[in-house]
Amino acid sequence: MRIYADEYIGKKYGKLTVVAYDHSTEVKTATRTRYTHYFKFRCECGREKVINIHNVLSGRTQSCGKCHKDKWIGEKVGKTTIVSIKKIDNKSRFVLKCDCGEVFDVSQSVVSINKNNKYYTCKKCRKVTK
Repeated sequence: MRIYADEYIGKKYGKLTVVAYDHSTEVKTATRTRYTHYFKFRCECGREKVINIHNVLSGRTQSCGKCHKDKWIGEKVGKTTIVSIKKIDNKSRFVLKCDCGEVFDVSQSVVSINKNNKYYTCKKCRKVTK
């Protein structure tokens, strides 16, 4: 598939808008040479990211990958509130603040599992209630 960069600039795919052509990489196989084209995209949240155009056109990539996590900030999870999100070893960790004031971090799966658990608290509060 031949890529003409001008055809894509300014177009919107999901939450991403094509800003500029960035670069291509060449992949040689035994029978042919393939090129992967990368464009700079701007997400609705304002972040810019360089992404393989084929992933965007196929629908595999629809946003920068970070903006959907921002919507969690301020949400209540039991007796805690999500105050921020941080990266540790390339994995997202949600920073929660309990009603007692204790601040701690947990994985996204813990937040998802306990989203509707109105009794979810920090370890300190769990020890007190036992």
